Amino acid sequence: MSELFFSGLLIGVVVAAPIGPIGTATLLAAATGDYRAALGGMAGCILAELVLLIVAVAGAGSLGGYLASPPRIVPIGVGLALFALGLYYLMATHMPKLGGVTTFLFAFKITLLAPNNLAGLLALIVAMGLAGKLHSPAAAVSFMLGEFLGVTASWMALFGLGLRLRHNPTVSRAVPWLRRGVGAFMAIVGLLVVARI
Repeated sequence: MSELFFSGLLIGVVVAAPIGPIGTATLLAAATGDYRAALGGMAGCILAELVLLIVAVAGAGSLGGYLASPPRIVPIGVGLALFALGLYYLMATHMPKLGGVTTFLFAFKITLLAPNNLAGLLALIVAMGLAGKLHSPAAAVSFMLGEFLGVTASWMALFGLGLRLRHNPTVSRAVPWLRRGVGAFMAIVGLLVVARI
């Protein structure tokens, strides 16, 4: 069981470590003192990751099949939503305050519906030879607990970095450029998602 727990922990860190558009916006929100939005983004991504984890471990049920190959409209909607939010960040004259609930819902939907998230999680489970070991409930729970803690640890580290940046005197001068960078990043990722379709 401990092997599955630590494998899950490793996969959780690996899955959450790359800072995408939502992670970047969360870091920026924490650095500018918008803790509700930062915590909302974290919670939305962590909850979506938990849902994807349950789907991945449970196997190829109807929801798993849907998330693994969603209808074409889903990635287009995700791409357009990222593009629109990117433009919002890019053109705003100050750091946008979306609020904790709005940020939570946006982060949850983007993370849950992004087609690569479930595929990447499944690929890691298969590549590490864990697919055949997750049939018993105890094994599945041990793995899922490790993965959940790994994801949560990665997000807490990102939030901690944002808090450290908050106390850096140069952050206030850099925030407008960071906001524009986050906006451009989100808009480009959104366009790339739509272009892949």
